[in-house]
Amino acid sequence: MTTLNRAILFVQDMDSMTAFYEGQLGLVVQSRSENWTLLGDSGYELALHLIPEEYREKRSASTSEVNARTHSQTKLCFFTEDAVKCRDKLVTQGIPMKGPVYLDDIVYCDGVDPEGNVFQLWNG
Repeated sequence: MTTLNRAILFVQDMDSMTAFYEGQLGLVVQSRSENWTLLGDSGYELALHLIPEEYREKRSASTSEVNARTHSQTKLCFFTEDAVKCRDKLVTQGIPMKGPVYLDDIVYCDGVDPEGNVFQLWNG
């Protein structure tokens, strides 16, 4: 038997991605180095791993908008006590968020992190 306890997200900008997952989503930084940040608690961790420079996407300095990676095969989902309240807070901070979806007792909404990764907030 196995247990999933960590997801690793490969990132282009360690500082902005750590700031997002720590500051906006409230994950706790457990450890950090130049190429690795470990966030989380309660038995589940999100690790940010810096992509080596030669493999990073080259972005134009004139492009400030991030394209959502809606065709990615991965979506990180975060449980929260109130998905709508958390969503509204992120929207006021300029984080791109879709409207909430209500499905029976479950409420969820998708957002986009600074590098275009789609994530989900949910409660139910």
